Amino acid sequence: MKPNILTRERLAVIMGAIDKNGGKISVRHLMRNHGLFRSVIDEAIDAGFLTLEIQKPTRGRPSHVLKKVSVCHPTKLPPSHFDLDRLISCRHWNFAFHYAFGEIGPGMFDFKRRAWVAYKKSFPSARSDGGARASASRLRRKPHIRAAIAWTFAECHDNLQYTAAEPQTESEIWEILFKTNSYRFRWAPWWIRQRWETIIRNATE
Repeated sequence: MKPNILTRERLAVIMGAIDKNGGKISVRHLMRNHGLFRSVIDEAIDAGFLTLEIQKPTRGRPSHVLKKVSVCHPTKLPPSHFDLDRLISCRHWNFAFHYAFGEIGPGMFDFKRRAWVAYKKSFPSARSDGGARASASRLRRKPHIRAAIAWTFAECHDNLQYTAAEPQTESEIWEILFKTNSYRFRWAPWWIRQRWETIIRNATE
């Protein structure tokens, strides 16, 4: 599942609906007929793509009507839906947590054992130890899992000083770890490390 934010595709849906309805459309119609959340519509308003008018009829409750802005604006287009990272699922966060904390007793320093035990704790339907070992091995190789494990180690073992909202995607994790100078950032793939180092280098030149 990807973050439920304003994207180019959702913005195109809003603009198309406004055009089809004579230049304006109600917020309620967009939400009911196009499956858009109010938070997405509010993002489009805050970004300067739309204006919101409250029309008060003589009887009944007010209607919230959306229109396109009448002048050009320098607002940058939102990202494409396909460019967004997927949200890290609750089960994968659980796997990262159990892996980072390991076990108490025999095997707590055995990272291979730690992985498949963490898998069985996160996926109770896994009954076979052999199947859990294979699945845990595949899971640990996934980039977003490596990011979630790095974040859990940084937050729980390194006392990471970060008070904003918890990250939900792989790119958010690496960005925070880089900006907070966490040495767990060294676990990031080389292309991510290189990209952030290039950004900093260009900013200082």
